[in-house]
Amino acid sequence: MSRSVGIVIIGNEVLSGKVADENSLFLCKELRRLGADVERIVTIPDDVALVAEVIADFARRFDQVITSGGIGPTHDDVTIDGVALGFGVAVDRSEALVEVLRLHFKEQLSESILKMADVPRGTELLHHGDLPWPVLRLRNVYIFPGIPRILKTKFHAVREDFRIEPIHSRHLHVSEREDRLAEPLGDVAHRYSTVRIGSYPILDSADIRVVICLESRSREDLESASEELAKLLPAKIVTRIENDPECI
Repeated sequence: MSRSVGIVIIGNEVLSGKVADENSLFLCKELRRLGADVERIVTIPDDVALVAEVIADFARRFDQVITSGGIGPTHDDVTIDGVALGFGVAVDRSEALVEVLRLHFKEQLSESILKMADVPRGTELLHHGDLPWPVLRLRNVYIFPGIPRILKTKFHAVREDFRIEPIHSRHLHVSEREDRLAEPLGDVAHRYSTVRIGSYPILDSADIRVVICLESRSREDLESASEELAKLLPAKIVTRIENDPECI
């Protein structure tokens, strides 16, 4: 069993290089630990129609969708409107979120701040642990803020929603050039369709020239493919074999 995830990063500031996208890297690592497969990442500008188009497409294509960015109080925070348009629903003001904002901002509460209580109709408010602000979920779309520190806190609160059968991994450190490994890698990859094999050159090591990473949901297939590959490679060039690391 597998679970596909699409990630949508929303913000002109990312596309212009003003802000680095830390969230994609964090989410990919976390989702892999949970066994989910990230199949696509897109970064798009603050454009309601484009957000709607991408969300509608991703919601159909993937089991779960994560958005990051564009849910603040200013004019360029258009994710909520875009998600609502993508699903063809209205935007409603959540009284539960109004109360959260009122408790937090007290006398500073304004109409601009209250904009953050507007959600697509049908949105669930996921209250987990001691989160001061719930995670928003509309059907299979999880709506997260763009600030990395806040996104990480919120994702950790709902991370079990993404857990699936684990991915097992093993990697081999090899002291030979990548081009000389192509044939045995291709042979093993062809015979083991349930095992993903990646080859990654290392440029800053005197001893390791390539790291070969094998991944599979079947531990048995992983072990068989790893053993077969090790037999095809000259023993002297395999400097180390590690089980279940986080492959590069």
